[in-house]
Amino acid sequence: DKIYSKYEVKGDKVVAYFEDGTYEEADLLIGADGANSKVRKQRCPKVVNEELGIISIAGTFYAPEGDCPVNLDVLIQKLKKGCLRVIGKEGCTLLLFLFSEDEKSKEGILWAISWLDDKTSGSPIDLYKMAKEDVQKLATEKAQKCFGYSCFADTIKHTNLNHIVDIRKTRSAKPLTTNPLEEDKVNKTNRVTLLGDAIHPMTTHRGLGANTAFCDAQDLAHALKQDDWDSALKSYEQKMTKRGFANVKASLQATQMIHSKSRFKGWMLSGLSWAFWIGGFFSKKK
Repeated sequence: DKIYSKYEVKGDKVVAYFEDGTYEEADLLIGADGANSKVRKQRCPKVVNEELGIISIAGTFYAPEGDCPVNLDVLIQKLKKGCLRVIGKEGCTLLLFLFSEDEKSKEGILWAISWLDDKTSGSPIDLYKMAKEDVQKLATEKAQKCFGYSCFADTIKHTNLNHIVDIRKTRSAKPLTTNPLEEDKVNKTNRVTLLGDAIHPMTTHRGLGANTAFCDAQDLAHALKQDDWDSALKSYEQKMTKRGFANVKASLQATQMIHSKSRFKGWMLSGLSWAFWIGGFFSKKK
């Protein structure tokens, strides 16, 4: 494996350089290196993946062998009907769903809790310097404070520290209305293009990130089948950026809605969330 460093366009070729001093020459470099794309930073520095002031922590919980606490058993049975999005107090939200690595693996719960970072206290949380024990305690206390059912906090509290899989500040690009690849006259080249979060990084709260990347890949594959790459890639980038940044906007709207501290929005979303949750508890089994 090699770590990509930078690229250089030489005539009708592009050279990709790696940190170990090696390089590779090709006809086209496709930046598909995710939200923190090094290719994007060189090809289109206008697109920046910015922090939104939202703390996000995720983990995977596996029920212990033997007796499982009643409230967690109820939660597991509930999640067998589908994933669950819970809207809590103070702009806090929780996503849970069942998963297994393969058919033979034990089933677990993947959870992700997020909330607005309180910058008014004068001491913003530095997630990246915290021990996992403290991160878990922080997420558990937030769940206890913001959600009515103890099973949510217990899921986080009883997660093995090695299964705290994601600690981050939520980020996104700005929802641009024009094609930044076409506008960047300094770095513009037909030998480098991008797809997915490498060009239009978005939040997860609309479920559009991976789906948008799949659409990009399909359109790029079609473009590369054409004889005139210059024209085909230009059309691809126009279509890809229009769709991508529209989805960035839609994702941001979803993120802002579920993390809103507005009383009206909070009551409305919480009411809907708990109506579905309680309805699931009392629904009759067929």
